[in-house]
Amino acid sequence: MLGLSTMILTPTPWIAYLTDYQPQILELTNKNLDRHRETIATRNKYNTITLITSSMMDWVNNNHVSLRNAKANIVIVANLPYIPETTFDENVDESAKKREPRAAFV
Repeated sequence: MLGLSTMILTPTPWIAYLTDYQPQILELTNKNLDRHRETIATRNKYNTITLITSSMMDWVNNNHVSLRNAKANIVIVANLPYIPETTFDENVDESAKKREPRAAFV
């Protein structure tokens, strides 16, 4: 959702590739995209979004030549896992554990 939020708030035209290695995360992203499609279209009708099942870095590594040769600014937005497993197990609120997969934190 971080990538989608960034796109909604950016008024200039863009091409976005949203990646996650977990298909269920992309399913949720697609639902959120459907909810915000009209807002995105009113900002610029030429915006395009592609959802890709892959880790971000695998996708970037596989597409680095085309990205490097793009005649546009490239921005990578990431919400990477950020806490140790023991912190997740012992200190994360149960409601957060229900809303987010373990891989989003650890």
